[in-house]
Amino acid sequence: MNSEMFTERIRGLFFLRQQRVCSVCWDGLLEVRFPDFRTRMPVRGVDLSGSGACFCCEQIFVHQRYLTSVAAPVDLILKIRSPSGGFETPSEITWYRWSVEKRAYEIAVKFVNMLAENRKFLDKLISELRNRKGVPHET
Repeated sequence: MNSEMFTERIRGLFFLRQQRVCSVCWDGLLEVRFPDFRTRMPVRGVDLSGSGACFCCEQIFVHQRYLTSVAAPVDLILKIRSPSGGFETPSEITWYRWSVEKRAYEIAVKFVNMLAENRKFLDKLISELRNRKGVPHET
């Protein structure tokens, strides 16, 4: 990893950490689009904010290709469903790590080029989560 990529990842991590984060537990899908194929991966949401999300999944690669590959462009679409509806948005991975405790990869993404209708839904969803009995945590 060169120094520019490292610096960009640190900036992305810092930006996500500045946002107020809500703890969640939901199932979602990560649509993965490589130039020559596409697939979907089930994910389990852990944290959600207005700028991104953190989720768990069993693998960081599909068909022997890593989701974080710089050599082959990868488009990621995170699809979230909740009792009040759902949305999907393009995402970029900002960091990932293996969690021994969860026996899964924890992957943080930032939302990119989100449509206005999806932004409204996300803001409403976060507002609902904050108003529930469970208190969101700040990082």
